[in-house]
Amino acid sequence: MKQPHHIVHLPRAYPSKLAPISSIFFKEQVAAISQYDNNIKLGVIAIIQKPILKKIFFKNSHLLFSTNKNVNRNIITWIKYLFTIPLPYRIKRQYVNYRLFLLFRKYVSSYGKPNLIHLQTYEMGAVALKIFKKYGIPYIVTEHSSNLYDDKTRLSHDFLKKIYLNSRFNIAVSPFFSDYLTSKFTIPFTTIPNIVDINKFTLKPENKSPKINLLHVAHCVEIKQQKLLILGFTEALKINKLLNLTIVGDGPELESLRALVKELKVEDRINFTGSLDNEAVKTQMHHADIFILTSKKETFGVVLIEALAVGLPCISTSSGGPEGIITNEGLGLICDHNPEDLARAIIAVTKKRYDPVKIRQHVVSTYSAAVVANKITNVYNDVLSR
Repeated sequence: MKQPHHIVHLPRAYPSKLAPISSIFFKEQVAAISQYDNNIKLGVIAIIQKPILKKIFFKNSHLLFSTNKNVNRNIITWIKYLFTIPLPYRIKRQYVNYRLFLLFRKYVSSYGKPNLIHLQTYEMGAVALKIFKKYGIPYIVTEHSSNLYDDKTRLSHDFLKKIYLNSRFNIAVSPFFSDYLTSKFTIPFTTIPNIVDINKFTLKPENKSPKINLLHVAHCVEIKQQKLLILGFTEALKINKLLNLTIVGDGPELESLRALVKELKVEDRINFTGSLDNEAVKTQMHHADIFILTSKKETFGVVLIEALAVGLPCISTSSGGPEGIITNEGLGLICDHNPEDLARAIIAVTKKRYDPVKIRQHVVSTYSAAVVANKITNVYNDVLSR
């Protein structure tokens, strides 16, 4: 009788006691694969890093020497907490890689050798290469990291290419990102998107108010371009006085954004909520009419498919990943990176009648757990049958 596949995921981060929703899409992908094929054996081995000098260490010092181990149906999760001191990047990276490799060896002694490693981004690539050299276990890569756009990886181009060249199959999360990586490394990448939880992000109720509620959800950092969002919204407000904007998120740019709103005298039309959990974000989406993302660069744009899943038309700047999501005008519009074109897109979307049910159906048929898990397990079967 054929033994079920045993696949171990090595993500760059994972939800943990210190950050329950950090990189939650990695966990959602593993859960989707598990539900799609309950005969598959899945392992997750993750290192959670926190600076030792932060206050969080003193509150969580009991985690320092522990490995959180959990077995849930066919998923085995091992999470190791590392509190690190300030060190040069290369030394710190070598230390983290060493600890992850030791953790993998302990996992193998408990559960046996996996058939395949699924590397989630390049960051643990050195460990995957070492595992392949020592154990002969092949690996595949799913690439998510926007650092690859601007060479902010702190790894050389040659070493990144070595990671992808030795991989049995390379995946990127959007068509634009796949094309970009294929061109950059002259190695083929295939698109398999991220997953949306269609049971969590449900169809929104009809809005009978004359007000038009716009929603933006993102960390308040420069790359998300909330200043552009505010300027574009203010221009659109001059044309349509029924517009309101809610900005969900926290971060280093938040105070300057509040100051800009005050300077533009639109405090009564723009609301900042700060950071919210997933359930509260869903509630905001149910109260919204249009969703807007204004990033400089996006490898994918998970929040867009979440918004589409509740039936919201979306507007996004041309930033890579979103062009593979908003693929027709029945889903929304792509605009340029200037306030005038963003305002034009806002006004255009407010004038068009969208079908929330059709928007959601598109998401279900493209990004649901069953659809994406099927594509990933097909890759596993193909790689392991060679």
